[in-house]
This record gives sequence, C-alpha cells and structure tokens, in this order.
Amino acid sequence: MLNLKKIHLKHYINALSIFLLVATPSLKGIFYESNILNFLPLILLLVSISMNKGKAPIYNRLNFALVPSFLSFLILSFFVSLTLFGNPIIEELIKVILILLVTIFLPLTVTFKSLQISFSFLFLWGVFLCVKKVFFVMIFTDNFHYLTVGYPIAVMIIISFYKFFFNKKLMLKIFYFSFIIFGFFTLLTLIGRSPIIFPLFLILFFLIFNFFKEMSNFNISKIIIYLFAFISILLVLTYVINNYIDTYLLGRFLNLLEGSDNRSDAVYLPAIKAITSNFFGYGLGSSTHIIGFYPHNIFLEIALDTGFIGVVFFISILLKGYKNSIKIINMKNETFVILVSIFWLTFLFWNVSYGLSSAYALFSFLSLVICYEFMKLNKNI
Repeated sequence: MLNLKKIHLKHYINALSIFLLVATPSLKGIFYESNILNFLPLILLLVSISMNKGKAPIYNRLNFALVPSFLSFLILSFFVSLTLFGNPIIEELIKVILILLVTIFLPLTVTFKSLQISFSFLFLWGVFLCVKKVFFVMIFTDNFHYLTVGYPIAVMIIISFYKFFFNKKLMLKIFYFSFIIFGFFTLLTLIGRSPIIFPLFLILFFLIFNFFKEMSNFNISKIIIYLFAFISILLVLTYVINNYIDTYLLGRFLNLLEGSDNRSDAVYLPAIKAITSNFFGYGLGSSTHIIGFYPHNIFLEIALDTGFIGVVFFISILLKGYKNSIKIINMKNETFVILVSIFWLTFLFWNVSYGLSSAYALFSFLSLVICYEFMKLNKNI
C-alpha cells in the first residue's frame, strides 16, 4: 500500500515538472516574477529520481542521448563566443546547462500516467488563463505579453481537440468542443497571429493527414466525416474573419498572406549575411554581438551560434522527432498524440518568437517524442 502511494506521488511530481515547463512564463506574469521558478522542474525531477533510487532502463538507449548531445554541442560553442568577444553572456550558458539537465532527467522519470496527469494540469491552466483574460483584468508587460498567455491557451486548445476527437461520449465531446471555441475566442482578444495560427494549423494537419489515410483505405464514412470537419472549420473561419476579427489583427494576417510583412528584410537578412560570412558560427548567444537582436528564427539562431554543423545536427534530431511523430499519430493513442502535437506547437512558437536559452519546453518535449517507445513499453510504471 505504501509503495502504491509512492508511485502515485511520483506520477504527480513528474506531471508537475512537465506542467511547469509550459506554464512557468505565464505563472510569473500572473502570480510571482522570479527566476527561481526556472529551477523547479529540475528540482522536481531530481526528487523523482531519488524516489526511484536511480533506476532508469532508458539509460542504455541511444535515442536518449540525441537531445542532450545537441545541447552539449551548444554549450561547447559558448567557448567560441568567449574567445571571439571576451565578454560572454554567462546567463545564456547557465540557462542552456539547465535545459541540458532537464532533458537528461526528464525521459528517466516521466511515465505514461504522469503525461496524462500533466495534460490535465495544462488543460486547467489554459482554461484559467482564458477566464482571466475574458472576464477579469490582465495587465501585460515586456515579459508578460500575448505570446506568454497565448502559448498555454494554445496548448489547452490542442488538448481539448484530441479529447474531443478520441472521446466516445457525447457529453464529453460537447464539453471539450466548448473549450476549443472558448480558447480560440480568447486568442482573438490577444491581437496576435501566432497563438491563433499554430494550433489551427496543427488541427488542420491532423484532419488532412487522417483524411488521406482513410482515402487510401477506402473508408467512405470516415472520409465524409473528415471532409465535413475540414469544411466546417473553413466556414467558421470565414464567418469569424468577416464579423469578429479585429481590423488590426486582420491587417497583420493579410500582410502575412501577401508577403508584405517586413520582418524578412529587417530581421532575417542581417542574420543571413552574418551566417554567410562565417559558416562555422560565432558561439552561444552571439546574435546580440553580431546583429544586435534575436533573429526570430531558430535555424538562423543555431546557424549564428554553431554554424552549419549545428544546423545539420539540429535538423537530424528534428527528422527523428518527425519520424516518431508519424508513428505516434498512426498508433492513435490519445496521450501520445497530444504529446506530439504539444511538441510541434512548441516548436512553432520557439521557431519565430523565442531564443534557444528559453527553450526548456521545446527540447524537453522533443526529448520525450524521441524516447516515447520507453513510455509505450512501460505504460504501467
């Protein structure tokens, strides 16, 4: 009985660590601004490992080392920055070391059950943020803005969609569908493109993927269902755009579609010129020294830091994550499909909005997707 309680406690500790990887930035904005919160996931994982007496069968699996190896490569590039500039940003190094430790310990501790619990936590947190934004006052700052709030709400939408998709009970389908609508409504009030586009893109991708899969199987009834769902989403989108969407936000969407968004000239070109001037990179956190700002693209940032070697390394890990993602989607397991979708949602956010040194959630979920087979084989641990 005592051992069973200990197992349940470990599940909740692991779930809380996953929850914090996503929710920490918004928790800081809502409750308490402190960098101590960045260390909590690692502390919780260490507690979980100590409860497990260091036993971790995943240690002998090659996939376990992929993400930590890339992060170690990033850390090594810090010394290139130290040599070139002499004034390194120590904070960048500390943050990447912290991410490295989290990605080492997370696959050793997270279980199938703890994933399920963490998704419940993330769902509730997303709902809380929606209620807070729509019905109460939410004060934004430089560190707490539409992306900080939009990311966990987008995660809630993703969780709600798959709960809706996989659930057989009508009342539960209605329940989760209502939160999909509530989530998107809240995102429209944030006046930002990314939090709306990214979850919508992943939902449409999943529907189209399954549509063509059923086409190949000649499953007429499911083909009609997916086609109906796809058309319904497009009709709702058209109605919302014509009647409810903010004119400023609509203008930003139109600029994006017309290719008149000036980010490519103002942000991307300086980064590309710097990369082509040095194919081996400038060291960790070098974008501040080289172009004066974050390049708003994860591949450009990696190229600036580590050169083309780092980009190839990162793309190879992403391809492994993509390959596992397709396997997981074909498994049709709700928990693992949610895991995959949260990873790709996180990747989309970090690809255009945040730097590598803050990518706790990105590399953690990538590590879990790459190591998912361990959890699949040990669902009951």
